[in-house]
Amino acid sequence: MLRSWYIALAGFPCLAVAADVPGMPPPAASMTLKMETGGYRIELHFLPPAAFVSGNAATGKHASSGVLIVGGAAPLPMNAKPAPDHDLNVQVFDRLNGAPVTDAKVLLSFVHVDAAGKPTGRRKQVPVVIMEADAAGAASTQYGNNVVMPPGAYSITVTINGATASTTLKYGVISRSDSP
Repeated sequence: MLRSWYIALAGFPCLAVAADVPGMPPPAASMTLKMETGGYRIELHFLPPAAFVSGNAATGKHASSGVLIVGGAAPLPMNAKPAPDHDLNVQVFDRLNGAPVTDAKVLLSFVHVDAAGKPTGRRKQVPVVIMEADAAGAASTQYGNNVVMPPGAYSITVTINGATASTTLKYGVISRSDSP
C-alpha cells in the first residue's frame, strides 16, 4: 500500500509518497517558505524533528549529527511525550544586505485552523531555541524548536524584533491507493 501526503505552504503544494507502515505516524514534511517583515527576510522551515547537541557535548569534536544549541529555551527532546513530529524554525536575514541576523528576538507560534482559516484551538507558543545548523557557524543561526503538529492546517506567526508576519501551512492525507 502507498499513502499520498498533501503538503501546501502558502498555496504552493507538493506531493510526497511514503510506504504505509501500520501503526507508524505520517512521515514528517519538509518545506521552506520565504517571507518579509520590517527590515527582515525570513525563511520559515518545517522539517523532521531535530536532534539537538549542547555546546558542552560538542566541545572538542565536530557536531555533525545534530543542531548545536547556542542559547534560548530548552529544546523539546525526541523522547518527549507526545514525541515531536517536526522542527519549526526560522532563519532571519537583513532585507537590504542579505546578512544573517544572529541576535534577533524571535517569537514563534501556531494554531490549528479550519477550512475557512478560523482557529479551532489555542495558539501555542514555541519555546525558541537559538541554534546553528550542524555546527556550521553563526551564518546558519536558526530560531525555533521541535513541535507536535499533527496533519492539518495551521496559522503560523513569526515576530522578529517586533515586526510580525503570518502564513498558513497545510499537510495531511489526501488519497490512498494500493500498490501492485
